[in-house]
Amino acid sequence: MLGKKETVQKTFRLDSKVNDNLEVLSEILERTQNDLVNVAIQDLLEENDIWLARNIFVDYAFDFFMNCDNVKFEIDEVSVELNYIENNKENDVRLKVAIKDGNKILDSYEQLYNSLNTSFKNDLKKELRELSYHIDQNCEEVTHYLKQVNNYK
Repeated sequence: MLGKKETVQKTFRLDSKVNDNLEVLSEILERTQNDLVNVAIQDLLEENDIWLARNIFVDYAFDFFMNCDNVKFEIDEVSVELNYIENNKENDVRLKVAIKDGNKILDSYEQLYNSLNTSFKNDLKKELRELSYHIDQNCEEVTHYLKQVNNYK
């Protein structure tokens, strides 16, 4: 059975020549402009999936960002822990990272974030995205992740 497709309404500005050609193509193909734009955006996202892969650590930390749960996971030998520190007034979120090669730890560090700072989640997401440079973009986890991210059906 087909499920209901969720949609979001957006407003964009188009170059007038792009708009003219979109209208013509829509007429010729007998498809709505909305359909054509959706297909074009999906193609753009699939062609640039290497950039979407940079969000893998953020998505794996979903429970931390959405439910305030501590999380621990590993992607291609990069281990990440995000913990809320109880009874700590100043820095109450800890990011622990270990970059490995087999059983050998090549690099590790801890970063503390103050959850009272309004930008702490954005700062943390930026740090998690930077970690993507330490993983092989062709590893199994990234390949599986991109299949899920690029599934628009």
